Amino acid sequence: MTLGAHCTRRLSARGSRRAPRLLRTLSALALGVAGAAIGGCTTFPDKPVVFNRLDGIQVSCVPPSPEAQELEGAAIGNVMSDITQRLKAGGSPDANVEALARIASTPERLEVLRYRVCLEYGKDVLSGDAYAAWTDAILPRLQASLERGGSE
Repeated sequence: MTLGAHCTRRLSARGSRRAPRLLRTLSALALGVAGAAIGGCTTFPDKPVVFNRLDGIQVSCVPPSPEAQELEGAAIGNVMSDITQRLKAGGSPDANVEALARIASTPERLEVLRYRVCLEYGKDVLSGDAYAAWTDAILPRLQASLERGGSE
């Protein structure tokens, strides 16, 4: 199943029920530490970051283009905790689009934001429902707004 241009998810070959609980817990801890290091910095890897979520879904987050990284990486990183809290809280897509449109005001910023939200989902910070709201309702409207010149 594909979730947006920069994040895909699929069931892990091991499946969440078959992996021993201790192994899943240790894996989540290791991924959480690695993810926090990735999520808190403004440098980006040169290949996709892959996570195995606690629910057995594998998530692959493709980094933004080098141009987007250079132009907007730090700007999005500085407000990512606010963005994550907004997505976790849910709320109406209209309100979220309006608030996030100010942050994702350029194609480069939206590209970095898409990647950073994928990382939050991969690290189990965002639920499947919050991520689905992002990919199904919010992201397409932000993209359409940019294509129209920013008027949402």
